[in-house]
Amino acid sequence: MTFTGKRRPEPIKNKKFFRGRGFVPVRWRRFLGSVTRIGGKAAHLGLAGLERNDYHWLCECLVRLHLIRKSGFRPEFYVVSNALDFQKEWLELLGIQERQIIPANAGITIQADELIVPSFVNNWERIEFREGYPNYQKQWLPRWIGDLYSGFRTESGNGRERVYISRANAPSRKVVNEDSLLPLLGKYGFTVVRSENLTVREQIETFANAEAVAGPHGAGLANRILCPPHASVLEIYPQYYYDSSYRTLLSALNLRYCYMVGETSDTSMPPQQENVRVAPEKFEAALKMLIS
Repeated sequence: MTFTGKRRPEPIKNKKFFRGRGFVPVRWRRFLGSVTRIGGKAAHLGLAGLERNDYHWLCECLVRLHLIRKSGFRPEFYVVSNALDFQKEWLELLGIQERQIIPANAGITIQADELIVPSFVNNWERIEFREGYPNYQKQWLPRWIGDLYSGFRTESGNGRERVYISRANAPSRKVVNEDSLLPLLGKYGFTVVRSENLTVREQIETFANAEAVAGPHGAGLANRILCPPHASVLEIYPQYYYDSSYRTLLSALNLRYCYMVGETSDTSMPPQQENVRVAPEKFEAALKMLIS
């Protein structure tokens, strides 16, 4: 990647314009630092760190490439995170070369000949589960949310696999009695996977072949955006926590969605971190409904 020149930004002349608009004009140079000049067109996909999570990466960061490509804009550079292995893999699969990447959150200020910032799709409303524990709920998603990945969904497979995504290695939202559910998963033909152990290509192969996916609420379920159109999905929630992200995603993708609520005995932590216990008989009934 080649940058051309560096210069200090000009002072803000109309400071009144910035008042009340979320800007901080005082000592603004101290925050911006020097400007790095980019000779070419650039697209900004950064999400201020949220893209370290699979859901935000797939459903809010990368999907904006669809808008760029539909617009006809052909960037020479992309401001996007590439620090993590799965980010590097996805960028390569989507045809973005390393020399085109300007790492987001790298502490630099850039000025390009042309800059495009596609619209955000991470719309939220603020809610409160219980006093002192605010959260944010997804309100809607566009119908084109999965278009960027449509080619990966049709690459291979018969769409007959059944997958259970485990959070056994996660720090929170675990199914605490998961071992007692494993015989049921085996009975109904489900393979247990831990998405953090899969490469991006392995995740694509796994979920593009899935007719049914089950698992507790978590970022690994974002891979449902890779499922074929006929797939069914079961999401397991703790007793006092709910997140609309995947219900909204599956609705936009026209996939069949169902959920079940387990039991939470320990509420000493924020609702988003609660572990869950699932009654085996209820879980079996849910699996039957999922594959029916």
